[in-house]
Amino acid sequence: MFRSASRPGDRVKITAVYWVHHYAHCISHRAKLNAGGVFPRCHTCGDKVRFEQVSVQTEQNTQAIEQFSDFRKVA
Repeated sequence: MFRSASRPGDRVKITAVYWVHHYAHCISHRAKLNAGGVFPRCHTCGDKVRFEQVSVQTEQNTQAIEQFSDFRKVA
C-alpha cells in the first residue's frame, strides 16, 4: 500500500512531518508528530489511518497532529 507506513499505536521515532492517509472519509493531509509519542487512532476511521514520513525537517506551516479534529482528545 505505502512504501513505509506506520499504524496507530506504533511509536513515533523521529519528530517529523508525516502524510496522514485516512480511510475513505477525507483527503490525505500533512501533520507534525513528535518523537516519543505514538501514532494516534482517527476518531472516524480508527486503526485504518496510516502515517508516512515526508521530511525530518518540521515545516513552520504544518500543524501538529492534535490540531486536526479527527485526532483531538475527547473530554
